[in-house]
Amino acid sequence: MNDLISLRPLKIFLEDDEGQTEIDLSKLDLNDFFRKDLVRYQLTGTLPPGPDFHPSNFVSCIFHQVDAGNISFKEVDFKDTLVKSSRFVNCQFDGGAFATTFFAETEFTNCTFYNLSAHNCDFHRVKFAKCDLTNLLVKSSRFSECLFEDCITSNKICEMSTLFETRFSNTPIQIETITNNFGLIHSNAADAPIRSGRVRHFHTIMNDEDLRTLLASDDLSNLEKLSLEYYLEETLLNGSKVLDKSLDITQWTRLYKNPGSFIELLEKFAAFVVHLYDNDKIAIHPLLLFHHVTSTLSHNSTREEKAHNLITSIGGVHLMLSQIVEEFLALLDMTSRILGNKLDFLAEGPLDKQFYLDLLGPFIKDRNVEISKLERNSPLHIELTSPEAISLLSLLAAFLATRTKLEITKLRSTLEKRQPADKNKGVRGKKSEALMPKTHSRKTNQSLISFSSGMITKPTPAYEFRVKALIPGSLLMDLRLNFSTTFLRRLRGVLIDILVDSKRKRS
Repeated sequence: MNDLISLRPLKIFLEDDEGQTEIDLSKLDLNDFFRKDLVRYQLTGTLPPGPDFHPSNFVSCIFHQVDAGNISFKEVDFKDTLVKSSRFVNCQFDGGAFATTFFAETEFTNCTFYNLSAHNCDFHRVKFAKCDLTNLLVKSSRFSECLFEDCITSNKICEMSTLFETRFSNTPIQIETITNNFGLIHSNAADAPIRSGRVRHFHTIMNDEDLRTLLASDDLSNLEKLSLEYYLEETLLNGSKVLDKSLDITQWTRLYKNPGSFIELLEKFAAFVVHLYDNDKIAIHPLLLFHHVTSTLSHNSTREEKAHNLITSIGGVHLMLSQIVEEFLALLDMTSRILGNKLDFLAEGPLDKQFYLDLLGPFIKDRNVEISKLERNSPLHIELTSPEAISLLSLLAAFLATRTKLEITKLRSTLEKRQPADKNKGVRGKKSEALMPKTHSRKTNQSLISFSSGMITKPTPAYEFRVKALIPGSLLMDLRLNFSTTFLRRLRGVLIDILVDSKRKRS
C-alpha cells in the first residue's frame, strides 16, 4: 500500500458542474482557506502541517494519494467523501465524524480516534496500525480486507456492521465486536484478546470455551448467537438451529416495532448471507428461506402508514434475493428438462433402499417415485425414476438447494453444454422463453416451471417476483423446501452429487 503513496506538492481542484478547476495555491493563504467547509474539492499530494483544520469540514470531497503527517483533524467531519490511496501518520481525528464516506487502500498509523463516530461508511483495504481507537464507534458500515494491527481499544469499536476478511492482530476486541456485527471469524482474530466488557468496567479475557458457553446461554439474541457461531465455525454450510431461528419470520416481525434498527439489521444480515453464498460458506437453501421472509415482510409493510423507508429497504433486500432465487429456478427448470423422469445421484450411505426412502420421503411421498437402481460403488450410485418428471421436481429442488454457489455454477455450465444455445437465457427482469411453458406434441420439451419478474401497480406499486409451478401456492411449499437448515446438512451429506453426463430418457 505504501507504494501507492508518493510525496508530491499539494494540489487542490474544485469540482463543479462545468468540470474541474485547479486552485492556484500561490495566491491563497492556506490558513484562511481551511477555515471553512470544503465542498466538492479534490486534494492530492502532501498536506502541510501548518494550517488549522479545526474549523473546517470536508463534504463531497476526494482525497487521492494524499500524504498527511502530524496534522490535527480534531472535530473535523468527513461527509460523503472518498479517501483513496492515502496515508495519515501521527494525525488526530478526535471528536470528529465520518459519515457516508468511502476509504480505500488507505493507511492510518499512530493516529488517534478518541470519541470519533462513523456512520454508513465503507472501509476497503484500510490498515489501522498502532492507532488509539479509544471510544471509537462505527455503526452501519462495511469493512472488507481491512487490518487492525497493534491498536488500542476500549469498547466494541463497531456495531451493526459487516467485517469481511478483516483481521485483528495484537489488537484487543470486545465480545460485542463479534456479536453485534456480522462476518468476523476466529482465524482473523487468532491473536486478539477478547474482553467480556469495556475497559473501564470489570472484565475478563474470554477463551473459546467461554465463547461456546455463551453461545449455549440465553444472554444473546438469535442473530447475535449466529454471529458468534459463525465466528467459531467460520462457515454456515452445514446449517444450524440458530440459523433456523434467525430465518424464522416471527423473529423479524418482533423487530418490526423499531423501523430504524430493523432496517439496519435487515440490510446487514442480507449483506452477510449473500457474502457467505458468494464465498461458498452457505448453501442457497437459507437464502430461499430468507427470500420468503422478505416476501412476507414486504406484503405486511405495504399496510403500514408513513413507512416509506421501511418499504424501500425491505423491497431492496427482496429484489437482491430475488435475483438469486431466479437463477436457482432457472437452473431447476433447465435440469428438470434435461434429466426428465430419471435422476441419478452419487451418495454416501448404506446399501438399503428403505434408508433412502425414509430420508427422501418429504420430497417423493405421494409422487409415484421409486428407487430403480441402488449399486455399491465408490461412492454409492442411486437412481430414482417416475412416470412424470414433475414427480421428481421437489427432490431435484431439494438437492439443488443444498448446493453452494460454486457447485451451482459448475452444474449450470455442464447443463448448458447439453442444450441448444438460447438467446434469452439468463436475462433478468424479463420472461425467458426457455423457462416458459411451450406447446408441443411431446411432453419432453415442456418446462415444469414458469416465472417472471418486474414492476406491478396493483394493489401497490412494487417489484414482484412471480413463480408458477404446475401446482399453485407458495414457492417453498410447492417445492417442499420449507425444511430446516439442520436437515440440509444431512441431505447434503448423503446426496453428494448428481450425474448429468449419461444419456437419459425423457418423460
